[in-house]
Amino acid sequence: MADRWRCALNVDDLLSSAESTPLHEYAKTVHYNAAVYSFWHRTLVLLYWTPVPTTHDRHGSEQQSKQMTRSASECVHSAGWRVFHQEVRLKRDSTPVHDLLATFRRCQLSSMYIATSRLLQLLEESNMSLFPKVKECVVEVCPPVDFTRPAGSIHQLNWDKVCAISASPEGSGGVFFVDFQESGIVVLKSSATVAQEIYAVKLQQLLGIPCPDFRMIRFTEEEFTAARTKLLEMTQSDGALNIKISRALDRPFWVVMEYISGKSLEEFGQKCVNQCFNIADPSGVKRLNQFGRLIMFDAAVNNFDRVPVIWNNEGNARNIMLGVESGPEPGNEQRFTNLYAIDSRVVSISLSTVAGKDNMARYLNSVECFLKETLKVAQADSAVCSNTLPISLSRLVEFVERVSLHRFTHEQIQIVVCGLVDAARALSELPLTVWQSIWTDCASLVKEDWSGVWVDGLASVDVNFLLEVQRVVRTSLEAFQAEGQL
Repeated sequence: MADRWRCALNVDDLLSSAESTPLHEYAKTVHYNAAVYSFWHRTLVLLYWTPVPTTHDRHGSEQQSKQMTRSASECVHSAGWRVFHQEVRLKRDSTPVHDLLATFRRCQLSSMYIATSRLLQLLEESNMSLFPKVKECVVEVCPPVDFTRPAGSIHQLNWDKVCAISASPEGSGGVFFVDFQESGIVVLKSSATVAQEIYAVKLQQLLGIPCPDFRMIRFTEEEFTAARTKLLEMTQSDGALNIKISRALDRPFWVVMEYISGKSLEEFGQKCVNQCFNIADPSGVKRLNQFGRLIMFDAAVNNFDRVPVIWNNEGNARNIMLGVESGPEPGNEQRFTNLYAIDSRVVSISLSTVAGKDNMARYLNSVECFLKETLKVAQADSAVCSNTLPISLSRLVEFVERVSLHRFTHEQIQIVVCGLVDAARALSELPLTVWQSIWTDCASLVKEDWSGVWVDGLASVDVNFLLEVQRVVRTSLEAFQAEGQL
């Protein structure tokens, strides 16, 4: 039997089948051990038997018992289980079944799980008369996603064909990787700020900033029910993952996103990042330019959870994805594709209060100072030393070095700045109708709201705020151009 199968046995089934039959008769030929592990709302119980040692063979059997105990523990950890609460071990040859069950009851355990094929094999090889319902309770544990599989289409998904699910280790727990047998991997995301994120993605697409394609799943659609039912069903034997999915998908709107094969900036080592941003390679220049465009975009929408150029925070390199693809021949080194923006969103500053207006004034001033400093660097001598960089760009250099150990050279900084200026020009030229049409497009995505979730989320995307930032960008560019420096 494959390792991904485990046996689940309900305690009530064991009670009804074994009643109060003592184990001491069976213990004449085997030694009974039970290790009980409590997992959140689930329980893992390892059951295994070793021969009762005879007088001349006691040392050898004790060694065998220790080996099996160690193997069972290794199986638990290799299967990815994390042990919580307490562990109970029973090592009495004459333990009656009702005493064993009483121990389970005291621990407030509801189910038993016999993990790994080796332990199940031991059950099958042993006298199964005390456990007649074991074979009826075999369930499949949801396997993790194999990330060497290709990315799948986000359209026309058959949720009955899901073959693997993994939760993203990053973020707040609302991102899942779902693998479909016939198509490949997609990303399913549930977020409290889905409206703000979709507006940001639409704006990125308009500006040519690489980001995953997406579509929505709404609570009014049949696909919503089909997806939720299948994911919960597949993870019912994995308590932790099942709870994550249940909580994360308890929202009315989800997003299915394109899976990008790659890693975040902080997951690559220094050597790989050096290769990614190698200016001798045209694709390396392209990614540096994309980095600059992304930084300008974040400044335009106040997306502070990425590169800390105008915000006083540590930044979040997990929201910068470096796409990779394998070489055409087996064994070839991976090749970098694009630099992608992940988890972008619009964070408007409200102008309805005095405090909001003050915050807005400070933010606009930060954007203006940042642009002026950047424009000066854009026109500086190409041999500008990183020691003379303005504060905002120094923060960029420090951020990249901290997360990847790669320190930008002055040539690389110049390319990043060029991308930033290109994005500033593109933003400054967007007409009012474009900003409004993106908002209208987002509003049209939902026909039936749930408790105002969509309306409230979209209302927080203040087009007036975005237009104010655009005004600052435009005037900064015009002033610099009037001085003949651009």
